[in-house]
Amino acid sequence: AYIEKPFSPDQLKAQISSLLRTRDEIRRLYAGKFMTEFDTVSQQNRLDEEFILKCRDVIIAHMRNPDLSVGLLARELAMGRTLIFRKLKAVTGLTPNDFMKLIRLNEAKRMIIEGRYRITEIGFLTGFSSSSYFAKCFAKQFGVLPTEFLEKQEPGTQ
Repeated sequence: AYIEKPFSPDQLKAQISSLLRTRDEIRRLYAGKFMTEFDTVSQQNRLDEEFILKCRDVIIAHMRNPDLSVGLLARELAMGRTLIFRKLKAVTGLTPNDFMKLIRLNEAKRMIIEGRYRITEIGFLTGFSSSSYFAKCFAKQFGVLPTEFLEKQEPGTQ
């Protein structure tokens, strides 16, 4: 934001309030997108959107690696770990580890819907180190176990 001098304290407060409100709206919007499907949001800050898409692409490229870490993400994006943490937290409200887990879970959900792999295979293909941990994370995110999610799919969607 830019405010010309001289400015009144009320104008400064209003501008700060507006910026904070906009940032909260962006955070809620991205958090809501992660819970359903991750699509681009063209109405929001373009730089934030590009950053999130780059992060997502790196995570998907290295998804099978159970040792995917913030350090690897930082190296791939040529950024510092601290900067990635701050940026992801500011834009999405999630830590980098939670963001990576969410991307993996959304990919697992997509793979379950496609029906090309068994659920245990999907857990390992998305980088989870054990089937039980995958099932636990999936149930926490989507409210049902992966097998229950598969059973609820309509026959034509597979």
